[in-house]
Amino acid sequence: MFDPIIKKKVQDSLKDLFQNHPEKRLNARMAKHRKTGKKTYIEQKMANLLDNLNIEYVFQYPILRYNADFAIPHLRIVIECDGEYWHRDKKADAIRQKNIEKENWMVLRYRFND
Repeated sequence: MFDPIIKKKVQDSLKDLFQNHPEKRLNARMAKHRKTGKKTYIEQKMANLLDNLNIEYVFQYPILRYNADFAIPHLRIVIECDGEYWHRDKKADAIRQKNIEKENWMVLRYRFND
């Protein structure tokens, strides 16, 4: 794909595909997997911590167009578990957090090393 014409055709083809079939995007397929209730390693650690503290939470709680990793709805607290792979885009995470905070939620973020 070093030929610029072929590269452009492939890019346009993929753009059309994902615009017409957003369910085929990688993040959409991963979100579908996440709604099965399966947790990443860091999410499982957080779930164990919350369970040991007898804190009631909802996993993958929908707020606006996002799914918070954990939410304590009656306290309006969101807990985000920032793994290395999914949270590389700090700017997108900041925008997401501001939008959730505008809905009067407190967002707590925990990284893998925390």
